[in-house]
Amino acid sequence: MDFAFRIHSDLIFRCIGAKVNGKLVPLTYKLQNGDTVQVLTSNTVRSPSLDWLNQEAGYIRTASARARVRQWFKRQERSANIQRGRDMYNKQIKRLNATMSDSEAAEMVGIAKVEDFFAALGDGSVTVNQVVQKLSNKEAENIVEIKPAAALPSILPSSAIEVLGVGDLLTSIARCCNPINGDEIAGYITRSRGVTVHRRNCPNILNETEKERLVTVAWGKTQTLYPVRIQVRAWDRVGLLRDVTAAVSDEGVNIAECVSEEYADMSIITLTAHIRGIDQLSTLFFRLEGVKGVIGVTRAHS
Repeated sequence: MDFAFRIHSDLIFRCIGAKVNGKLVPLTYKLQNGDTVQVLTSNTVRSPSLDWLNQEAGYIRTASARARVRQWFKRQERSANIQRGRDMYNKQIKRLNATMSDSEAAEMVGIAKVEDFFAALGDGSVTVNQVVQKLSNKEAENIVEIKPAAALPSILPSSAIEVLGVGDLLTSIARCCNPINGDEIAGYITRSRGVTVHRRNCPNILNETEKERLVTVAWGKTQTLYPVRIQVRAWDRVGLLRDVTAAVSDEGVNIAECVSEEYADMSIITLTAHIRGIDQLSTLFFRLEGVKGVIGVTRAHS
């Protein structure tokens, strides 16, 4: 894509593919010195995708080409940008089961009005990755520092926990909702097992009648791995499971469990992956959606 842009700034909007050294390659292919490139084009200008602005996707790597794509989106009608941004937000953010409201998300990136926020997403001024990163950083403010052990967390060492100034409390990750770093969380003081950490939108927290047992907690800065259940819906085909697990492996993520179920022409793959936090989960979703035949990827409830 960057090569097409170098030839002519508008060629990027007619590029439909490329051949390198005579072979078809994906648009995300990274050119090497000495490569011979043929840009395949259509006769008509096509609308760019906001995915092109996602640096992790690898479509466009130069700042000048990204600026040209952003310019295209900004020229579109505001109403179209608002709708495009809202659709992106609902697809990319809400599927992570984040508990923040639309207005909170807007405030995270310094925008006062929700419509302006959606318009910025729609024209590329703000990217989904920026919102995800802000969400992840929000939980890094150290109200309660949680420093899980190297293994997947269940019971956390008491010496690593401080709840409202009180140390030496046994702390555990709730298995009903399996929170990960970046989720908004709440602590529940149990009668015999110390403090259990839940996602703030966990039904067990929302329906808790003894509100006095709930305490304010937040993630510390220590990185660790957390189990997350992910559901992949796709059209069934030979090699689907192999390609899904390869996409997970390419992100450097370990799979603890994987179950595949077939329904007519549909396949539902539910896997448990070891994730560092919300930002990595978002990147993994993007990779999985790029697998041939995948219809949707969501964070599954336990």
